Amino acid sequence: MQDNLTTKTCLLVGLKSVIAEETKSHITSKNIKVFIATNLLEVKEILPRHLVNIVIMGAGLELRDRLSIVQYIFENSDTITVHMKDRASGSHGFVGFINNVLDGFLKDR
Repeated sequence: MQDNLTTKTCLLVGLKSVIAEETKSHITSKNIKVFIATNLLEVKEILPRHLVNIVIMGAGLELRDRLSIVQYIFENSDTITVHMKDRASGSHGFVGFINNVLDGFLKDR
């Protein structure tokens, strides 16, 4: 059973599940349970079934898809934070971005 006082749940949303799965193995924060989604349909399947605390989204998705995902999340939750990576720094910065966001998120809790 998940201890909500210590374990937080992160949803990684990216264009390719392979990249997100590989990235998942490089997360340095402890007590993080990670789910992976690549599109709005998958986000809609995960959010109602799991207590997600934070969503981190890569830049590979089309803008309209990213905005649709953000809109869905905010229409269905008042507690989930959403963090979107910029396109300019490229995919090589995704792991560092995720770890920095999670470290800051956990520090505030």
